[in-house]
Amino acid sequence: MTTDHPHDDPLRQRMTELQIPSWNALRQKAGISRRALDHLRQGTLDPLKLGQIRAVATALDWSSEELLSTLQVLPQQSSEPSPPDPSTRQDVILEVQHHTFDRLQTLLTSYPSARQMAQAQPTLPAKNLIALFRSLDALLSDWQIQTIGSPWEQVSYDPQLHQPDSPDISPGEPVYIRYVGYRQGVQILCPAKVSRSLPKGAA
Repeated sequence: MTTDHPHDDPLRQRMTELQIPSWNALRQKAGISRRALDHLRQGTLDPLKLGQIRAVATALDWSSEELLSTLQVLPQQSSEPSPPDPSTRQDVILEVQHHTFDRLQTLLTSYPSARQMAQAQPTLPAKNLIALFRSLDALLSDWQIQTIGSPWEQVSYDPQLHQPDSPDISPGEPVYIRYVGYRQGVQILCPAKVSRSLPKGAA
């Protein structure tokens, strides 16, 4: 272990378990910059965005809490390991939860009223509710999560990106996206659901 990268050992051990051969391979899998990975290896997390931390955690098949907890309990500038602080994990979990709540506060406070309004007025146009989801879009942006496709978009079927509704759909075949998928860097979080036809009523 070097003083420049005091957290290399536990990260490298996890990389070995997942057969990630190098730091560059980890960086590419997480979809982050070399500078961001250096900050993580040095334990300087302040310059990093939550999305970058989450991307590395996903690449290591950890939750963000597990990654941060692993870094937090490492000894700093000490030859003797110090025992893990039992409050560290809970603090990290609360930090992530509070950040997520702050981002979704508008949606969470408005949704119950919007649901009540929709029940009282079933003909209420759906476009009146679109503004509620801006906070969700902002959170996904923070986490550097991108959508795979757009609703009703016609694309060529890619088994790496799409989940077909019929087993006989072949790679390259034109299909329509029924429900978008999500990816974070090169990591596919969930594939887009596709079909040969658009839903009834689609333009």
